Amino acid sequence: MRQGLVSSLLDKMADLRANPQVNSNFTFVLVVTGPLLVFLTFYAMQPIKGGRASLRFILTADFVYILFITTLLIRRIVQLAAARRAQSAGSRLHFRLTTAFGVIALFPTILVAIFAVLSVNQALEGWFSERVRNAVGASLSAAQAYEAQTRNGVISDTKIFAQRLNSEPK
Repeated sequence: MRQGLVSSLLDKMADLRANPQVNSNFTFVLVVTGPLLVFLTFYAMQPIKGGRASLRFILTADFVYILFITTLLIRRIVQLAAARRAQSAGSRLHFRLTTAFGVIALFPTILVAIFAVLSVNQALEGWFSERVRNAVGASLSAAQAYEAQTRNGVISDTKIFAQRLNSEPK
């Protein structure tokens, strides 16, 4: 019987999950990605040198990383709870160790995400401070004065031009 594309992909993924080399490489990638995302988040949030355009992308990557790690942790805890119900040997210890290491792994990631959100919030509040409001108000009044002056100049020039056209002999 012919299998569909999705089922064949799922079968290949299951085969890869059973491979210890793939698991160790995947774990290494996860371990390296966490600190890399922390560095990129701090770099993008620097007021002078950081790239503001990439901040949204980096915060989204942080969020996806947190969701991925949390999903893996919850999946593992559910597996351990099922093994504990089945009374397999060492399941209580395994459950405690997984929970402890999961909390230890998630704490810095969540802390960085919270810090990033608070920093962005503080930066946005700085944009709308009283000094900025006063500067924007002053520039608005200067722009309005310039517009009025230019409009009055154009009106007077138009009147002078119309008078000259009317006074010339035909």
